Amino acid sequence: MRPFRRLSESVRSRSSRPRPLRILCVGGVNLDEAIRLDGMLTPGEGAIGRSLGPRPGGGAAIAAAALAQAGHAVTVAGVVGDDPHGAMLRAVLTELGLDVSAVQVRPGPTTRALVLIEPSGERTIIGVGGYRAEELDGAALLGGGYAAVLTKLHAPDVPKIMAAHWAKGALTVGVLPRRGRQPLAAQVLIASEADLTPEEQAAPLRLGQSMCGEALRWMVVTRGARGAEAYGVDGSHHAAPAERVEVVDATGAGDVFAAGLLDALLRGEGMPAALRRGTAWAARHIAHEGSLPPAGVTATS
Repeated sequence: MRPFRRLSESVRSRSSRPRPLRILCVGGVNLDEAIRLDGMLTPGEGAIGRSLGPRPGGGAAIAAAALAQAGHAVTVAGVVGDDPHGAMLRAVLTELGLDVSAVQVRPGPTTRALVLIEPSGERTIIGVGGYRAEELDGAALLGGGYAAVLTKLHAPDVPKIMAAHWAKGALTVGVLPRRGRQPLAAQVLIASEADLTPEEQAAPLRLGQSMCGEALRWMVVTRGARGAEAYGVDGSHHAAPAERVEVVDATGAGDVFAAGLLDALLRGEGMPAALRRGTAWAARHIAHEGSLPPAGVTATS
């Protein structure tokens, strides 16, 4: 049996360590091409919009940028192409204070994502030319003394990356991708309500336990404007409402929520505080235009 450490004990031991804490974010590093539409997308009808231009995006990049704002030492692990877009993304993330040594460069183009933003701020994301993050080679990511690992990636090497760091006592947090239900050694599994089947919505903790086994401590479900809930394997339940803001651009909201939740847990603040921090960071994020979080997204009140 692999080593097992209770989440509360693991977090308490880390809370006394000097900051910054080392965090590994595994997932997408993309070039987003955003278009703001003048109306809702309707099947069978055309749409008119204005280009907002290219901008850095991808789940790992977005979450990592938020965590770096909070003062952590964050390494981004993903895949970009050997094209100018890949070089630009690495340069931008470096300027944000992120360690990009684990961003792997592969021949060919960098992943592009067409982001269609409706007047409500809700968005539709269309991947163009495949998803390069799925090519991630995890062999070089099994070591390192990370306090936490966060991933939102359905790729062959992700389970072994998470298992290796969980076995070493890291806080492992997984964000459920829209597709794929592969085993994952996550102590906290986060899922958007919109990505769950009716059966999974009815029993979210059962889904988490089926995927994460003995590693799981919390199953967290985000519910958009209705906030988020956490279901503990010990039978506990917590909820936090969403902060009311005018939604400008919802791109990356889930990634920033996950970053806020992880930040609070690493600081030993418990799940109720973690839910509040996640919803607060996400609210500030969606009130601005852009995929990466704005300055001040992690500010404390």
